[in-house]
Amino acid sequence: MPAHPRKVPLHLCISAMFTGALLLVGAAMGYNSYRQATDIILSSSERVFEGVQQDIRHDLESTFQPARQALGFLAVDERIGATSLDQRLALLPAFDQALRGAPRLASLYIGYANGDFFMVRALRNASQRAALQAPSQARLQVWSITHEAGKAVSESQFYDDQLKQLGQSGVSGRYYDPRERPWYQQARQQNGLISTAPYVFYSDRRVGTSMAQAASLGPVVGADITLDELSADLARHRVTPSTQLALYDRLGNAIAYPDSQRLIIERGTAQLQRLSQLHPALAAFMAEPSASRIHLDGRDWIVASHDLAEAGDEGLRLAVLVPEEELLAQAFKVRWEGALMTLMALLLCLPLGWLGARLVVNPLRAIAREITHLAAGVAPGGQHTDNHLVMEVHLLHRAVGRLANSLSEQAQAQARITATPGKARWMQWLAEAADCTQARAAVLFQHAPEHTCLLPVAACVDAQPIPVAALGLAPLPLTSAAPWMQPGQVTGWGFEALTALQPLLLAQRWPRVYLLNVPMPEAAAHLLLLWPDTGEPPAASAHAALSQLVALATLMGPVPAASLQ
Repeated sequence: MPAHPRKVPLHLCISAMFTGALLLVGAAMGYNSYRQATDIILSSSERVFEGVQQDIRHDLESTFQPARQALGFLAVDERIGATSLDQRLALLPAFDQALRGAPRLASLYIGYANGDFFMVRALRNASQRAALQAPSQARLQVWSITHEAGKAVSESQFYDDQLKQLGQSGVSGRYYDPRERPWYQQARQQNGLISTAPYVFYSDRRVGTSMAQAASLGPVVGADITLDELSADLARHRVTPSTQLALYDRLGNAIAYPDSQRLIIERGTAQLQRLSQLHPALAAFMAEPSASRIHLDGRDWIVASHDLAEAGDEGLRLAVLVPEEELLAQAFKVRWEGALMTLMALLLCLPLGWLGARLVVNPLRAIAREITHLAAGVAPGGQHTDNHLVMEVHLLHRAVGRLANSLSEQAQAQARITATPGKARWMQWLAEAADCTQARAAVLFQHAPEHTCLLPVAACVDAQPIPVAALGLAPLPLTSAAPWMQPGQVTGWGFEALTALQPLLLAQRWPRVYLLNVPMPEAAAHLLLLWPDTGEPPAASAHAALSQLVALATLMGPVPAASLQ
């Protein structure tokens, strides 16, 4: 025989479903909170990236705008056409004022067509003064190159805050011709203000760019702008500890980076570092600059890049790369906190779920025991309350109670019927049928020997036998059976429609009744049950008992031919 599968107790099923539902709801809520937090953070990060771009753009604008204004004024100043150093020093107050108002302006200078050069450089810190061997009080350096008798003479002078000269020295071993510099050549070839691509300054090895404009008098005025502060600006805008921010040109040279010491490399001459050499994530970005995400060494990086129209004809580009795990650290925290809260709620609710399941299962087990007793023909033992908290259990208990009562009543009815001898047994059966269905009247019809009609053989009204002759009931022809003789359905009829039963209705003063025809082929008879019409049809709760009585009538055999009364 095949082994029966092991049955699972209901309380375990309820507890498992309760636990599963709680886990599902907790997981759904946690995932939803995680997704919402992720969406909010990613949306906020886009605004942060946009804010970084706007700040860097503003920094670039504030870096270049003072130089544009200063060069615009110098280009129309007639004093720039001076031919000697003494005459050119008359421009020193104007240069000094421009340098004071623009902290990122490193120097202002003039290049001449004969190779002369006049530059005023701001000395803003001790390292700059030390590099030029300037006095500690020096704030400006004037570097001039003049040509006398075909020979270039280079001089360096230092001035303090009051523009008082502190010292003078010749500059030897340094050849510089402005006419060979890109800023001079571009300014002579183009109209208006030009800016060069960033490069390493010849004079102080700092990263910057030059702006220049050809004056109407012939010389070219220019300015050196340092980009050191942009590296500090990028460092302030780091979104997370590992965020990579960099400014670079179209050739891939790094212009600004939080670690500014790595921007310049010495390979015989000072050169800009390649962006791809600063960090592996930046190298991956340069390999695919249009990507919005990159994957590197098990980490996902969110990428944003923007074009900035400064520093050269092609401008600069800003790259921002943020590790997703660092950017979404708060979202991860929300996710794990949600999981922890779900686990705690589960641990707290498991005992409640177990208790609730037991409250449902214990009454069901008691009901199952009662049904087992009924199936065995044994009356249920013990006293059990049917006032259960769960409605369905309460209704089931009441239904089982009604079933037990019904079975008990059926057993008693069958006992009374079988204990009644002879023809009286059928009268007892008729009374029991009326009683179990709560019918006010019951009439038993028997097939005539020739099967042409139905003959009334017994009647019962209000549990009392009534002689058929006294009622005046007539036989029912089978050939013209009335519609109310349709079996198996309770239907309502008026006095006029029930011609054969009118004497009974008239005696009981029932203008309308509900009628049920129960055929009994084995007994060669029909049972008619009648209920007076009170506005509601009769209940069908006793149909099971009636079926048992009809089955008993089958065992009793045919109804006797003569009247039972």
